Amino acid sequence: MKKIYNDLFLVFFSLFVVIACDENNDEIVPMTYTNPVASVTNINPVEGYVGDPFTITGTNFGIRTEHVKVYIGSQEAEIVSCEDKSIVAKVPESATNGNISVEVYKQKVETELGYRVLGKPGVSSVTPSYGFPGAEIVFKGQEFALSDALYMLQFGSEDKAKIVEITNDKEFTAVVPESAVSGIISFAIGTQVIDMTSYPFTVLQHATLDAPKEGEPIPSGFAGSAFAITGTNLVQELLDKSVEGLEPLKVTFSKAGGEPVEAAIDTDNLTDKSIPLTVPVSLEAGDYTITVITPFETIGTQLKYTVLPMPTVTGISTKAGYINAEVMIIGQNFGTKAENIQVFFGETVCDKVTLNDKGNIVVNVPKGVSSEAPVKIKLIIQGKEIEMGESGTFEVWETPEITSVETPYIYPYGTLVKAGQEITFTGKGFGTDKNSVTVTFEGISVPVAVKEITTTAITVTVPQGFNGGKVTMVFEGITQPVESDILQPLPADGDISQYVLMNYKQPFDYVKEGGDNGFHKKGEWAKAAYWIVQNSNLTAGEGGAAVDLAFKTKYGDGSDAGLALQTDWGFDNPKNDGKVYQTSHLQKGKYKLTAHVYEYDGRGFTGYVAVCKGNEMANTSDIPSKSLANASISGTGDVVVDILVEEPTDVVIGFVCTITVKQGRAKIDNFKLELVEQ
Repeated sequence: MKKIYNDLFLVFFSLFVVIACDENNDEIVPMTYTNPVASVTNINPVEGYVGDPFTITGTNFGIRTEHVKVYIGSQEAEIVSCEDKSIVAKVPESATNGNISVEVYKQKVETELGYRVLGKPGVSSVTPSYGFPGAEIVFKGQEFALSDALYMLQFGSEDKAKIVEITNDKEFTAVVPESAVSGIISFAIGTQVIDMTSYPFTVLQHATLDAPKEGEPIPSGFAGSAFAITGTNLVQELLDKSVEGLEPLKVTFSKAGGEPVEAAIDTDNLTDKSIPLTVPVSLEAGDYTITVITPFETIGTQLKYTVLPMPTVTGISTKAGYINAEVMIIGQNFGTKAENIQVFFGETVCDKVTLNDKGNIVVNVPKGVSSEAPVKIKLIIQGKEIEMGESGTFEVWETPEITSVETPYIYPYGTLVKAGQEITFTGKGFGTDKNSVTVTFEGISVPVAVKEITTTAITVTVPQGFNGGKVTMVFEGITQPVESDILQPLPADGDISQYVLMNYKQPFDYVKEGGDNGFHKKGEWAKAAYWIVQNSNLTAGEGGAAVDLAFKTKYGDGSDAGLALQTDWGFDNPKNDGKVYQTSHLQKGKYKLTAHVYEYDGRGFTGYVAVCKGNEMANTSDIPSKSLANASISGTGDVVVDILVEEPTDVVIGFVCTITVKQGRAKIDNFKLELVEQ
């Protein structure tokens, strides 16, 4: 049930809100009333002297004069009376000619209904309301002086506009100064300032076009293809939105001796610096001149454009094949630049497109194309799709593809294998015949024997002497070989640091941000890269610092730098749970992590080298109970952590400490992770 509690108070044309309160927490429904907007339909009379009354008719004016304002141009008039459909106001002393506007409850309604103030100079029109510097502009009104010495006319700058002709006391002509700026014109005759608010003026800037530089090729494309003309001031917005009769922007293509043909402009993407268009489809191949005509001028610079002969496809080398099979699209007028050509099989674009010596297009069927049904071939040249006809479909045969390799040594930065170990490649399309596939490890010339094969898995033994690289499989009847990702040999000494950690020894990388030469303080600290840093503000040596984890750069190049946890030199407040660690992943097995501490001060220092499950390092006090493995830091030298991983897991590896006195610290210059037993 909805309960609505109304506390309504009426203020004319104000916002109404129902405030609903319910101690039983039932639904509260707000009710809102909005002000009706006033409208103006007429003024009478349309001219008068200072102090004369005039009547504005319309709707929704209300009856409270204190909430209504009337303006002639920018000058506020005195309100005599106000009714809902009419307002009576007086012409103010400061007014000159201008449009009427009405404000009711702070909602202002602008009109194009002009009022002429008699007995004073006043402007009733400025024609046109736009123009280039140097253009002649006609002002009409009344009571204009016949001596131009009395005129002060400025177009948004300090320079006075030149009065070139005073026809009579109702009309004169002025020239837009070179320094003119769009906006409200400043105008005075003698001591009388004339309100020009109702006549905003737009100063136009001549448009320019970007033409090819000497030695650059003339733009070219096909009839019906997309093209963009670039330049400046191609679209200019007028301050006076009521201007009528302007012709829209126009672009024409004309051939020597022929009639100009207008191009369709993409008005949705039209900007001041770009005109996107479609080359007219009716144009024949040949050389054309492009002319741009804005609403204000025909741009003097003309562009050259070559319409190319339309490409035609006459055939295709094969209409079926495996992934990576070579396909040649045969035809004419494909051009000479392969980078202008795109070929799609279905929604998948071909990685590489070439043109052979006969001008035909050569591609390979891209990976990922479905073999479930024939796919459409789409050919796009210079942005235009070319009709493929009967050559537009292709049947993709199910193609062998390696998707992964099964080995117990898969780490974040490398997949490792051991000589003599059986590994299994998984994928699809392998078939079931061992003799139909040849498997070769990179760097080993003799193929290995296939132990087992199914349509989705092939098992082989890693050969002796394999030093890393890809595994290549060649299937009978398929010319294009299938390759795996890169595999690495398991190091004989078990050191797998580089496959589990990033930037784990000197020289350490650092983040170049702030301070001199990219350091937070020259000769002191910079933020370590790749390592997650917590509870550290990197301001060691400046006083009042919390636990600092930083990258020592005392010798400039960072060659002796180490990852450090240290309290400030000047304070001995406790610094809790400073952390430095990386996220990684470990497979099942026994590991040994060794961290070398090269500098240590154990005063008030409690710290650990630790490995924790998940993606965050535990706090110092929780390390003994919540880490997967740990060893305390108690001096310089190696800190060794023995790790048993019973199931593959995400881990964090690093160090953590709490320091309670000044200058307590531990600095590590090397981490080493060894696989002891799988």
